[in-house]
Amino acid sequence: MKFLYVCLTCCYVAPASLLALLLRPFGRKHDVERLGLSLPHVSSSERPIWLVASSVGEVTIALKVIERLKRAVDSPVILSVTTPTGRTRALQAQVRPDVVFFHPFDSAGNVNRALTHFNPTLIVLVETELWPVLMEQSFERSIPVAQISGRMSERSFRRYRALRPYFAPLIRRCTLLLMQGADDAKRLREIAGELAPIEIIGSIKEDYLPPDESLLNQLKNTLSAWGNKVVFTCGSTRSGEEEVLCDSFIRLKNSIPDLRLIIAPRHLERVDEVEQILRSRGLSYQLLSKGPPPTDVEVLLLDSIGKLNAVYHLSHIAFVGGTLAPIGGHNLLEPALAGCPVLYGTHYFGQLRGHELLSRFEMGFEISDPETIEKTVRQILSQKTSREDFSARALQLRQSSSHILDEYIDRIRSLINND
Repeated sequence: MKFLYVCLTCCYVAPASLLALLLRPFGRKHDVERLGLSLPHVSSSERPIWLVASSVGEVTIALKVIERLKRAVDSPVILSVTTPTGRTRALQAQVRPDVVFFHPFDSAGNVNRALTHFNPTLIVLVETELWPVLMEQSFERSIPVAQISGRMSERSFRRYRALRPYFAPLIRRCTLLLMQGADDAKRLREIAGELAPIEIIGSIKEDYLPPDESLLNQLKNTLSAWGNKVVFTCGSTRSGEEEVLCDSFIRLKNSIPDLRLIIAPRHLERVDEVEQILRSRGLSYQLLSKGPPPTDVEVLLLDSIGKLNAVYHLSHIAFVGGTLAPIGGHNLLEPALAGCPVLYGTHYFGQLRGHELLSRFEMGFEISDPETIEKTVRQILSQKTSREDFSARALQLRQSSSHILDEYIDRIRSLINND
């Protein structure tokens, strides 16, 4: 089974490695970090803690951990990411890791070079990031591996189960596997067996992240012309979703003229595509990078990352993407913690814990098409005290989960102290 994984990995790694080398002279100098080459140096003699994240969602979680870790331990903290947007998000953070680099392709040579270069004291896998070659080589070097805020969707479970003979022994050798919820723990236990060190702590997404105050004030000024408008923010949208959301918005605008729409595509390379959708429907719009939208502009398009959390705090209603498209959903809790009622589609299988909490605190509304979006938005806006009610529920949600990040930090510290 290990041979099968290595073969499958090589089919991707070989051409991707060649491409990284070929693109280096053309300004893509950081791509070779995926080969364990030209890695940045840690400006400390202490061995670092290595957090492994993926794209923007996992990186945002990792940044919460890093901010708290830097206050709790003396070790430097480094972060590997797999996508350019994840890297940008990490580099723009108010409290940044000591080093940010592209995660090495999961093959022996690349991983070995990265481990030799950084010599970490601990490797922390964030959410779904299980990298078997990295795990295997870490164990050979007596480097402990832990997973935090772990989750395993039904789709991921089927994929790991197909390679169970290879993954199961590696997962069992992890020092800690700290999972978001009971379903995540159950699926991982079915892969790894009863001896795996699995515990349920909760999702770090449940921990409230206040927006950066200067950014929030900047966005308040940007949206000053919309001060008396009702703002409907659609975050992390994916292909096929913007059409549905725009059609819903057009229907709602006929009777709610003060309604304004903010769209934040999950991937910035889709901004041009979303602009075409807006133009095809005759909607007036402005890119955030172009400055404040006039009062009569109907749509603001976020064309930069790192601002969505602050925008949620200035919104009245939110939709979270990846749920109308069969993606599995993105962070359902972020807008809820900001005080927004949250609309989401039927494909939330990757956000089961968030869905559970939205239901418990009556912050979530499942929708499926323009008609149900229109009906739900009208229902929410028809309640005169709705904003105050949802703010109170958001406060209860924050209070219910305020201990979770502290517990994760305590567990990481215990691993460092036992090193």
